[in-house]
Amino acid sequence: MQLNHTGYINLIFISVISTILLSFSAFALTIGVVHDNAAERYNFFEIKNSFHALYPDIPIEFIGLPSAKYKLQVNDWLTSETGPDVLFWYGGMRLKQFIRQGYIENLDGLSTELNWQQNFSSTALQTAKYKDSIYAIPVSYYQWGIYYNKKILKQFNIAPPSNWKDFLAACKALKNGRFEPIALGSAEPWVLAAWFDYLNLRLNGLDFHQNLLIGDIPFTDQRVIKVFEYWAELINKKYFLSGHQRLNRNEAMPYLFRDLSAFILNGNSLSNRIPANLEQNIGFMPFPEIAPEHAGYEDAPMDVFFVRASSKNKKDAKTFITYLSQADVQTKYNKYAAGYPPNIASSISENLFSKAGLQLLQNAKGLAQFFDRDSESDFSEPALAVFAEFMKNPNIEVTVAKLEQLRQSKLLDK
Repeated sequence: MQLNHTGYINLIFISVISTILLSFSAFALTIGVVHDNAAERYNFFEIKNSFHALYPDIPIEFIGLPSAKYKLQVNDWLTSETGPDVLFWYGGMRLKQFIRQGYIENLDGLSTELNWQQNFSSTALQTAKYKDSIYAIPVSYYQWGIYYNKKILKQFNIAPPSNWKDFLAACKALKNGRFEPIALGSAEPWVLAAWFDYLNLRLNGLDFHQNLLIGDIPFTDQRVIKVFEYWAELINKKYFLSGHQRLNRNEAMPYLFRDLSAFILNGNSLSNRIPANLEQNIGFMPFPEIAPEHAGYEDAPMDVFFVRASSKNKKDAKTFITYLSQADVQTKYNKYAAGYPPNIASSISENLFSKAGLQLLQNAKGLAQFFDRDSESDFSEPALAVFAEFMKNPNIEVTVAKLEQLRQSKLLDK
């Protein structure tokens, strides 16, 4: 990947300064985005240049923040008069929550004009809908799964495990060989939710999982307790990287790359972080099967952009949304996002795990978004803290009691 040095520095400068000031030119279209790595920063640098070439009379500026800070900042932006005109966000419940509060502009007119019903799959549009109206443009979705170190598995004569029994056997062999089997960085505890998601999906299926996260099933249900029993076994046997609470997700990844851990559960954004000289040593596999009747359900989060309802620049904001909806733009966007374009006329960019990931999602029996995208933030955010406590002290009875208390106080009154 090549990037003009001056342009790259300018992009970083814009991100930092705009975050502090939250104001640019009075005429600029402002766009809030997440950038956790160089590929994402370069992506928005490219978008700015290509958009300017098409619409030279519409200056745009990006307000870039790391994901953890961005999630907190969005609430402030939406309740102020000075937030960005367009915002990156997450499809599913997290989007619908803001729609219900009146923070997001309805895009039905634009959707009809641009024929989104024919250009995007119903599954993609569903993540951007509320009560049959469309409020955002889907731009990227991607697989989650387990990435593994081929060298370590070969050293122990271990095939990539396809079921839970084999996964546990692999972890035991690696632990006995003085490896910490599973890399993890949980300083930002949302990462832990992936373990809950997949254990619940594999044990209880998609319908149960989604109904649980909207509050229709108590967390004291025996099926939920079973999820934590499986999780506790991994913790009690010390299969997770020690000191993971001090590491963020990015800081945990080198343990996989440097032959220190064998597995990591992650989204495909990981593929943009693998050093080029190490790419051939990393493989990808689905989360292992537990109950055969519930195999084939996957987490596949959808990223979207929406227009802030209180924006004073909605005309230009909708022009930018129109630009993002185009097939060629979504192709380029996902080249750097390590995901797949929802526009059915787009091309799939070749990257390290694109074929394996796309095959996984195309063959899936059903797709979830992610724990904190499938549930209300009032519930999911404190629930993540409960997961973090569970990792330190895997007391199942206490954990499900806390989650049930949150369900009753945060979900049952919705």
